[in-house]
Amino acid sequence: MSSKKYDLVGIGNALLDFQLEVTDAVLDEFQVKKASMTLVEATHQLKLLSILREEKANKSISISSGGSAANTLAGFSNFGGKAAFIGKLGSDENGKTYVQDLEKCGVSFNGRLEKELVTGSCLALITPDAERTMLTSLGAAIELAESDIDPELIKSSNVIYIEGYLWDSPSARRACQVAMKIARENNVKVAMSFSDAFCVDRHRADFMALLKSKSLDYLFCNETEALSAAQTKNVQEAFESLSSLCDHCYISTGPRGALASEGFGKLKENVSTWDVELVDKIGAGDLFASGVLYGITKNKSLRERAYLGCYSATRIIQQMSARLNGVSLAEELAIALKGPASSGSVLMAL
Repeated sequence: MSSKKYDLVGIGNALLDFQLEVTDAVLDEFQVKKASMTLVEATHQLKLLSILREEKANKSISISSGGSAANTLAGFSNFGGKAAFIGKLGSDENGKTYVQDLEKCGVSFNGRLEKELVTGSCLALITPDAERTMLTSLGAAIELAESDIDPELIKSSNVIYIEGYLWDSPSARRACQVAMKIARENNVKVAMSFSDAFCVDRHRADFMALLKSKSLDYLFCNETEALSAAQTKNVQEAFESLSSLCDHCYISTGPRGALASEGFGKLKENVSTWDVELVDKIGAGDLFASGVLYGITKNKSLRERAYLGCYSATRIIQQMSARLNGVSLAEELAIALKGPASSGSVLMAL
């Protein structure tokens, strides 16, 4: 790809993440649907966090500059890519913490800190089976608007990456549509993540319309999201359907690896992944996108892109954090590109 200021510009919900290990009983107690992302009021989220902090005084709470797109950008930067993020924050302590943490990851923050708004946050509850259940208060993030999209920033990138969660906000949705239009007019590729199966359920018509209108160059989803989008119970059927509508389609399939295609399904790959101990699924899909997108911006083959995605996803699920603490994907690039068979399915311990 051509050399520009940024390899990747992401647009997403700017959410400060609070991650905590809990039991299934806690989810039952708070009447939370397991493995889902539920939008809640800030007061309700704060109440739950306060209760959990008291009950889990001996448990550490991981805090990071989250939101799906931001996680992807952090992983992309870890590979060595140049990335920037568009989002909206409040000018409160959480907002300042967010910017500091994101820029520490090597990602440039190009959003706004608004005085009258409260920074959005996500309470991620991780159960012993490594499932993630998220209670999200969008706060300032839901106010993302067309005015937050800097045309020059979009033009300065090779690829823009949009998270599907933004469709939950009408103004953010319009902002994304403006960004996609600018990208199209300036030969910038457009990538999108479907984010969550429940998100697909809510916005299936819009998401499928984007595919059918050829508005997306790269599609990212996991198996359950793909099944929901294609309205089938067979992942291979979902892959055939979605890949026929998008130039590049990537479906992560957990411990089985990933399905990848390009040329509207003319070229397909079904790759395996590394066998490691699962600790926490948070960030797996986000980091999968990181690896694939890095491969895209570095002109790697379809199979190599899929390997990079699987590798980075495998690295993140070995820890309880959406950040790769103490790991340099750039230093492990050669291992990732060779695939699991060549490296004996062994990763360096975290």
